[in-house]
Amino acid sequence: MNTATAINAYRQNTVQTASKTRVVVMLTDRARSDTAQAVKAIERRDPADAHLLLRHAQDIISELAHALDVEQMPGGYELADLYEYIEHLLTEANLTKTVTPAQQALTLIGELADIFHQAEEASR
Repeated sequence: MNTATAINAYRQNTVQTASKTRVVVMLTDRARSDTAQAVKAIERRDPADAHLLLRHAQDIISELAHALDVEQMPGGYELADLYEYIEHLLTEANLTKTVTPAQQALTLIGELADIFHQAEEASR
């Protein structure tokens, strides 16, 4: 088994055995990382890399939004609105390749990630 195959198998196993809360934490952490890297790509004028990173962050936020049960979660509608706004910022950053909307999205994703980390800690 080569190294790339082993890493992919490890990642897949980690996600499959993680709790729902842990998966949300992992996804928001990845969206934060992708968006931070996209800001750097925009700053260094690498639109292709910025595009890939922003699209991946958008996909993650979109999946989180689709998995959200607004009826069952307190504040669910507000969180859905926040996801929608973050997607808007990521799209704007991707279309214009400007730093400001990407940084705004990064700030919001970072705050969400911090909240989800706290929720995970509280559930232990």
